[in-house]
Amino acid sequence: LERMGKAIGEVYSKFDVRAMRKLLPSLEDLEMKLRVQTIRDELKRQLPSDYKEALTILLASVQSGKINGFDLWPYTEYVQTYGLEDRKKSLNALKFLTQLFTAEFAVRPFLRLYPAETLQYLERCSKDQDVHVRRWASEGSRPRLPWGERLQDFVRDPSPTLPILEALKFDPELYVRKSVANHL
Repeated sequence: LERMGKAIGEVYSKFDVRAMRKLLPSLEDLEMKLRVQTIRDELKRQLPSDYKEALTILLASVQSGKINGFDLWPYTEYVQTYGLEDRKKSLNALKFLTQLFTAEFAVRPFLRLYPAETLQYLERCSKDQDVHVRRWASEGSRPRLPWGERLQDFVRDPSPTLPILEALKFDPELYVRKSVANHL
C-alpha cells in the first residue's frame, strides 16, 4: 500500500497516500482476492472518474519501477472492472501490465463479453517479442484457468483459441510452451 500510494502520488498529486495506509487494518482478515478488490475500490474512489484519465495515471505510476509483481494486481483488477467499455485502451494496458505481473485473470471478462475481438488481439500478442505477452495470450484464453473465471463458451468449443496455440506450440521459451500444454 505504501509503495503503490507513493508511486501514484508522484504522478497524481491529489492522491491521498495516508488513505491507502488506512486500508491496512481492513485488509488483514480478508482473503487475497477481496484484498485486491478493496484496494481497487480505493483506487476508484481516489482517481479521476474519467477512466482514460485514471488509467493514464495508473500506467504512469508504474514507470518509476517502484511497484511491480503483486503490487499490480489491483491495477489489472481496475482495468477488468472499469475498462470494459474502452476495450482497445484496456487491452493495451493489460498487455503492458502483463509484462510486470500477469494479466491472465483480467482479460477474461473481455473474452466473455467480446470474444472475437479479444481473441484477435491475443492472437496478435502470440507473435509479440515479449515472452510474458506471448504467455498471456495462451494463459489468458485458457478455458479452465485455475483460480480464474471459467470461459464456458471455450469449454464447450475450444476451437476459437487454436490459432493462439498453433502460433505458440513451438515457442522458443519453455515458459510459453508449458502454458500451451496447460491450456490443452
